[in-house]
Amino acid sequence: MSPERTSAQSRRPRPAGDIPRKSTTGSNRSAPKSAKRSVGEKKGQALQVTKVGSTSVFRVAVLFYTFLLAVFLVAGVILWFLLGVSGYETKLNHLIDSLLGSSTYHLIGLEVFVVTTAIGVVWVVILAALTTVAVKIFNLAIDLVGGIKIYLKPASSDD
Repeated sequence: MSPERTSAQSRRPRPAGDIPRKSTTGSNRSAPKSAKRSVGEKKGQALQVTKVGSTSVFRVAVLFYTFLLAVFLVAGVILWFLLGVSGYETKLNHLIDSLLGSSTYHLIGLEVFVVTTAIGVVWVVILAALTTVAVKIFNLAIDLVGGIKIYLKPASSDD
């Protein structure tokens, strides 16, 4: 802070976008250090991450993996429909029959969908749990090293 600031001004936090302006009184103050840096060197305001909430990460992970499962299921239904329309579904069933040596086994689209959905739900639970465990390990590592510094700078008016 510049020596011209009063103690009341130094205690008051400045908004992130507040840029010190030159005085119009004609005083020959030097520009602050942040103004002397080139545009690429500005670091902005530093924040330190010391913990990540595991329950919020679990909620986001469940939502993310559920949407991912939904995307894969929709893609699978579209692919199965295209296989049926193009005639490759019967060729796939014939291939499975020849590999298994059985002529009674056939893939039925609804059964494939139900089994895939069940497996997908299990994977959503497992991956959300693993993500939560990863957050716990991350928090332990952060406790050891003291945190991660993140530098934020105000958005430019050009955007």
